[in-house]
Amino acid sequence: MELTYKSLLDFEFRHEYFRNFPDRFTYVPQGQTLELMGKRGLLFKKRNNGFTILYQAIKGEGEQLIPLRSLPGRFAFRFWITALSPHAGILSDLPLMRAGSRILYFDNVHDRKDGTTLYLNADAPTDPFAGEKDIVTMAFGTWRNEQSATEPVPVRVQDVFGNVIEVRVSQPVEGKVRSQLELAGIGKGFIRLTPGTGDAESFYIPESVPPPRVFAAIDLYAGKDIPPAYAFTDHNGMPSSPKTFTCRVENRKSIWRYMVVPRFNTGLTAAQLSIEHMDAEHAFLPAGDITTPAGEAAFLIESDGPVPHGEEPVKGLALKKGITKLIAELPNPGPEQIRAHREGFYSEVYVYV
Repeated sequence: MELTYKSLLDFEFRHEYFRNFPDRFTYVPQGQTLELMGKRGLLFKKRNNGFTILYQAIKGEGEQLIPLRSLPGRFAFRFWITALSPHAGILSDLPLMRAGSRILYFDNVHDRKDGTTLYLNADAPTDPFAGEKDIVTMAFGTWRNEQSATEPVPVRVQDVFGNVIEVRVSQPVEGKVRSQLELAGIGKGFIRLTPGTGDAESFYIPESVPPPRVFAAIDLYAGKDIPPAYAFTDHNGMPSSPKTFTCRVENRKSIWRYMVVPRFNTGLTAAQLSIEHMDAEHAFLPAGDITTPAGEAAFLIESDGPVPHGEEPVKGLALKKGITKLIAELPNPGPEQIRAHREGFYSEVYVYV
């Protein structure tokens, strides 16, 4: 008997900030998934841009490959994506997520394909990048909700397929209803809680303790409820044609603000200064007079629109006095300089001339 390994599924992940350095993320199975893979002879193979799951097969008649073991008729694989960079959150074009509390979540229970590309994010295929709808709260401890009401308030618990798996009813006391649930006892994976007519909240209950700097969870389900294009096993638990699932995260864009402080050129005026991009891809507004928080007279030059951040820097940004280059290559703002503002994000760089 000749034993070989064949691909069951592939997962590909790309973050646009790190697009030339995909090894800035790593991938690991969760606890029960690791046990299931061990029992069924599956092999987890990590790659720079994702991972592959392989199953054992033997050669039958006519060199046909036959799976050595079947899988359960219905199950879920669960994995973590861990960011090796502490700045992955601020460098992602997403609402800010509190580290260890809010993560991205992806699954294969909806048909979001674009041609042959099997996207997992909520707004695909219209938007191929992860967004606010893909963010969930890690489920630790007790969920609590309070609202004014004189009638009982039901709390609906739904699974990832939209099935109502539990309803808890809380009674009013002195015009208020206080509801609470122990999240760890509900199940595993994605759940949605809806208190009465209130807003739904999305949570993720892990199989095992998440690693440090967890960035996302991926749940890949097998069973009859999975869209055919996204199914990697048949109804008997036998591997079907291998599938490649895709997730993308866009890089952060912000207004770049250069604070030019004339330490050595005290005769400078705003009218003399400008920033030009050699490739003419990014434009900057005219300089304006400002005072720094330290009380120094300075000039502010802002980008005329958000500029994308990338591990490969934007080159060819020159600070000019008339036609003379004062600084031929301005530094790019780093992740520590990105700030959230009610109207978006901006980054400040101090330049001394």
